[in-house]
Amino acid sequence: MECLSDVAELEAVVGGQPLGSMLKSITEFDDHCRAIIAVARAAVVGAPGADGGLRSELIGGDAGFASVAGPTVLALEGGAGVEVEPGTPVGLVLLVPGLGETLRVNGRLRADGGVDAEEIYLHCAKAIIRSKFWKGGVGDGEPVAVDGDGPLADPEVLDILGRSPFAVITSHDGDGNADASPKGDPAGFVRALDASTIALPDRPGNHRTDTWHNIVVQPDVGVVLMVPGDDRVLELRGRAGLTTDDGVRIPMTMRDKTPKVALVVDVAHAEVRRSPVPAAADLWDQTRNVDTSTLPRMAKVFTDHVKQNRTKGVAAAAARKLVNAKVLEKGLEHDYAKNLY
Repeated sequence: MECLSDVAELEAVVGGQPLGSMLKSITEFDDHCRAIIAVARAAVVGAPGADGGLRSELIGGDAGFASVAGPTVLALEGGAGVEVEPGTPVGLVLLVPGLGETLRVNGRLRADGGVDAEEIYLHCAKAIIRSKFWKGGVGDGEPVAVDGDGPLADPEVLDILGRSPFAVITSHDGDGNADASPKGDPAGFVRALDASTIALPDRPGNHRTDTWHNIVVQPDVGVVLMVPGDDRVLELRGRAGLTTDDGVRIPMTMRDKTPKVALVVDVAHAEVRRSPVPAAADLWDQTRNVDTSTLPRMAKVFTDHVKQNRTKGVAAAAARKLVNAKVLEKGLEHDYAKNLY
């Protein structure tokens, strides 16, 4: 199966990274970030290990397990969960039960188990909306079977693959900087092509395509899959590529829309482990979902983050001047309703 070989090939298929999307990142925690972090009850953390493979872990507990300890310091009660050396690049996706948007933090592991943040941004809600991640109940996907021997042939691995509607992919760029990105779709969207290969679709998200850009430069990835109502986490590690192969993409068609590319991972390691986090955090107890009316309006967060971004250039300056929360809110409502696929 042929895969895209460089950034030029990738952007010829999926387009470039829009300036507006890139301007939503900031380098210091603001009041919006503090409000979201204060009610987060879980996070997926990913980091490159000493052997070059990506390590990923679900961490969390009650609200307050993560806190802002300085303008660029994220404290994590119990640490980041991944066994890597201080200074190692890490990426986090912070999860707030009941909220569609996720907060992403990229930086470096501190000696105290926290993170020195270098890039902070709010991810759009599409992955959570498509996955119905906060609706509660055990996922009800289709049974999965594969032929042959390989890391995916384990029945417990296949069970989670068949029922998971949500994944976080950890990748890193040519400089080693880590990134963790949420992906969501109906249960079973991460498909086992054989006993050692998975594929998942490229769906609309925040338009940054950071993961895809990383993969064409550095193919190592880590994937964490979760099933609502289940305390097990499936971690996969391997090397990835992006393909436009019709045989892979067309079966992923949803609502008459076929993904432009599919991520294919040659899985070297698959591990199912029980996590104390879903129970400790009451992740799928809908009575404990956060009242989103108590949080900043997400369009306001996006708008303020664009204004805080310090990217140089005439276009960036114009975007900061023109961005408007009311207009953006209407755009988000339309985008979430009409452009999930």
